[in-house]
Amino acid sequence: MTSMVDTTADSDLLDLRKGRPAAGQDPVKRAQIIEGARRVFIDKGFEAASMNDITREAGVSKGTIYVYFENKEELFEALIEEERGTIFKNLYEVLDHFEDLRKTLVKFGMALSIKITSAKVIQAQRTVVGAADRIPELGARFYERGPK
Repeated sequence: MTSMVDTTADSDLLDLRKGRPAAGQDPVKRAQIIEGARRVFIDKGFEAASMNDITREAGVSKGTIYVYFENKEELFEALIEEERGTIFKNLYEVLDHFEDLRKTLVKFGMALSIKITSAKVIQAQRTVVGAADRIPELGARFYERGPK
């Protein structure tokens, strides 16, 4: 009797022999790398940061970081996307609690201005602007993916 193995996308996420996510699929490990990268990019800026710095800060091996991210640019983009999602997730919830148009738009505008002038967002914008010289398409994507 041959054993049947599920070959769906879900089975790719789990290494059944070890009961853990397959290489490059562990969301906790990915978050650990991104958090390490966040600290390094804030401390050193994009240009001065190295993948070695990030692996040390994240507490992962160089091999592990490259399973998740092909290079520093890809890791930086993932970090920016995560930050954008975090920043704007709660902001859009203001629109879900519609009172009247004027009140809702005023609340949204106030919440947006608070978010985009926060130290965290300003630091992220400075880092992106600094990296945009080296990677112009990154600056363009950052702009394109911004709030509409």
